[in-house]
Amino acid sequence: MEMAVRVNDVRVQFYLDTGAEVNIINKETFENIGALTVQNCEKVACMYNGQTATFLGKGKATFKHRNHLSTEVFYVAPRGSLNLLSYATMQRLGLYMTESEASQKVLTKQPWVLHVKTETVALLGREFPDIFQEGLGKCEVTKAPLNLKEGAIPVYRHARPVPYASLPVVEQELDRILNLGVIKPVKHAERAAPVMIVKKRDGSARLCVDYSTGLNEDLQLHQHPLPVPEDIFATLNGGQVFSQIDLSDAYLQVVLNDQSKQLCNINTHRGVYAYQRLPFGTKSAPGILQEIMNKMLAGLPFATAYLDDIIVVSRNQEDHTRHLHAVFERINDYGFRVCLGKCSFYQTSIQYLGFVVDKDGRRPDPQKLRAVAKMPAPNNVSTLLFLWIG
Repeated sequence: MEMAVRVNDVRVQFYLDTGAEVNIINKETFENIGALTVQNCEKVACMYNGQTATFLGKGKATFKHRNHLSTEVFYVAPRGSLNLLSYATMQRLGLYMTESEASQKVLTKQPWVLHVKTETVALLGREFPDIFQEGLGKCEVTKAPLNLKEGAIPVYRHARPVPYASLPVVEQELDRILNLGVIKPVKHAERAAPVMIVKKRDGSARLCVDYSTGLNEDLQLHQHPLPVPEDIFATLNGGQVFSQIDLSDAYLQVVLNDQSKQLCNINTHRGVYAYQRLPFGTKSAPGILQEIMNKMLAGLPFATAYLDDIIVVSRNQEDHTRHLHAVFERINDYGFRVCLGKCSFYQTSIQYLGFVVDKDGRRPDPQKLRAVAKMPAPNNVSTLLFLWIG
């Protein structure tokens, strides 16, 4: 279960883990909060799947939930890790009570944690340890094909200049995907596309390839449609328990076939590299990934996927535990890995495709309507016409 807690008055989404002995904040969250002082930390954490993890630092901050306030010790974990709230902190913030206590206070709607939630996640971690490992998975059940149009002529583009201030970011990202086996250096290539680095909100970088410079024009579109929202909501209809599963860099977990590896070359200031995995930015990538997701979840009526976002829906917690296990079996069979920090389990409602879905059905997400609600009323013909056209 997830819960929002204010850390130094900044809203942070934590996963409530009754088995956690310490509070953990990932590096993205730490940088977002800002003004936090940490000291070096040599402690090593033992995770639920038996793996060990090192911390980047240790510090103290004010944790607040409603009228509960407490100064707590926290540890900083690497990027992509889960924000965890320890059992002791949960008690001090009024976020934990036993099942019997919760049944007595259900009318007050106070937040509580059922053991089954954390126990199920821990069980999945023990049974499918590969899924929760760091790094990329490797889906080779079906390899991604990129097919050229007949008569396509190779286009080779030179590397774009990199601003000196951005060089460290570019170098770091190239080294990261090189070490992950996403790319490998090549001495000669007939095709190449330039790259650029785009910084994300959390401060991390994403390597983007401009395949509009030639390859996308030469590719045949992979004819596999994305799901229609109405079909997804039909699957979610009547559900009372929901989980969202997010795959880590899903496109890069899909292996290209040998012919396609010769097409997706990138030109950088360090030379030319060939993609070994399906790169985000090729026009065929969404259709290929969606087809793999559909095949992976075939025969599971309680699960649906929109690209790398998997939704599991059930009518009760007992069914949901079984359904999660069935979905993770498929994910494991296909060789994918999951970004646990972006997953949510056993939710009574979810925000999806601009809607809030719960046991009562679906309704527009209030956050999406906020801009429209705050829009000033038109006071002349020009603004009325602008709103009508827009």
